[in-house]
Amino acid sequence: MVPNLLGGPPGVWNWDTSARTTGESWSAYCGRVAEESTRIVDEIRVEEESALEVRDQLFFNLTYITEEES
Repeated sequence: MVPNLLGGPPGVWNWDTSARTTGESWSAYCGRVAEESTRIVDEIRVEEESALEVRDQLFFNLTYITEEES
């Protein structure tokens, strides 16, 4: 849990990527959601909204599934 800069409740930053579209190849889907995730990470304000004392300890934990699991 990440402490909030303004003293609000701690939280976890997360996002979901959009679903695989009908007819979209697995390779195309992976490329698209990688681009989505890169854009989201660039846009979210984790550092600016987290308490100063934890900013140097923040990291992203990305998870994925295989095509067979989808």
